[in-house]
Amino acid sequence: MSNRPAKYTDDSTAQKLVARLFAAESELPDELREDFLTTDGDVSRVLMELVKDRSLRLATAPGNGWAPIHAVRLLGERREPAAVEPLIEIIREAELDEMIYSRAVFALQNIGKPALEPVLQAIESRSGPGEGKALAEVLCELGVRDERILRILLDILEEDPELGASYLASYGDPAALGPIHSTFESNEVHPTNPFVNHVFTELAAAIDELGGELTDREREKLDRANRIRRLVAQAVFGTEEPDELVSYIVTVDAIAPDEPCWCGSGTKYENCHGKSGRGTSP
Repeated sequence: MSNRPAKYTDDSTAQKLVARLFAAESELPDELREDFLTTDGDVSRVLMELVKDRSLRLATAPGNGWAPIHAVRLLGERREPAAVEPLIEIIREAELDEMIYSRAVFALQNIGKPALEPVLQAIESRSGPGEGKALAEVLCELGVRDERILRILLDILEEDPELGASYLASYGDPAALGPIHSTFESNEVHPTNPFVNHVFTELAAAIDELGGELTDREREKLDRANRIRRLVAQAVFGTEEPDELVSYIVTVDAIAPDEPCWCGSGTKYENCHGKSGRGTSP
């Protein structure tokens, strides 16, 4: 279905662009994208109307649900400060596997500094840990240095070392090296579960990204974790490649439906990667 809703049918420049957006469906043509980015007037307002209309996200909606997804991307590329609150609302209400969710994260990162205070306020009033971690992902790529961001990311490092290390590497502040080294020291290598041991890979990558170096003890831990990964892969699959290990891990360390998902979202496993069709692989 590609017909636009009645309220998007007047002849203004912005509405004509929206008509083309509905017709584009899954592919946003470069020419149309350029027209949206270079046209002034009511374009941002109309894009925000698309974003706020939840009915347009349905696969049965005009444009097969793609119009608001493209609108989110375009608002980010236009660096529209007025779009910050609607984009935060998408992160709060959308499912992790919805494309509009990830597009909202990227759009807020594109908007940059104007998103800082609203995102910090949203984290302060968050409804659960998963929402806070998603908003923290926005902060680590805003291109803004702020002590409050660092504190939030260090809190995540303490709660979820693997995710926290990844966020801190993206944030790029060498001040995080001390806490990352401490986290490396306090974690022990699991004797059989290579997925648990992946935390050492992320911690090592963060240390390298931030300009640090592994200590001899950290390097020994990383080598031991990698050795266990290879041994388990060889024993179970006859391969040293890690890609097929997650099914084994779920077998030996069964995740209960109401336990937090392994991906770090803070959502229950049954509502995250335990959903039918999402599988268990990262």
